[in-house]
Amino acid sequence: MRENDFFKTLLFQIFQLFACGVIWLIMNASAIFFCMWVKLRLNKQLERCLASINQGLIKHKIILGVDDRGKLSCHKVNLCFIYFDPADCIVSLRFKTFSKRETNFFF
Repeated sequence: MRENDFFKTLLFQIFQLFACGVIWLIMNASAIFFCMWVKLRLNKQLERCLASINQGLIKHKIILGVDDRGKLSCHKVNLCFIYFDPADCIVSLRFKTFSKRETNFFF
């Protein structure tokens, strides 16, 4: 009778250990997915912020960019101010769109 009780308690302890391991894996996975979701949201907000800033800076022919130099962390972030004259790009885009319209009537 004592051996039977011993095996029952041993089996119960193994089941508890397995259940705790499964719960730990689920909590870990949910934390990782939550961190990925937060990072995705932050990146989208950063893109929107930079777009609104660049709308004001493009008048002065300057574009602002963010460069993340950290490999495992986000502590090494550089702001890059780039001189950009869009006049040549606008001319070439207009030329390409008008030439496509002339060749493709279904554009």
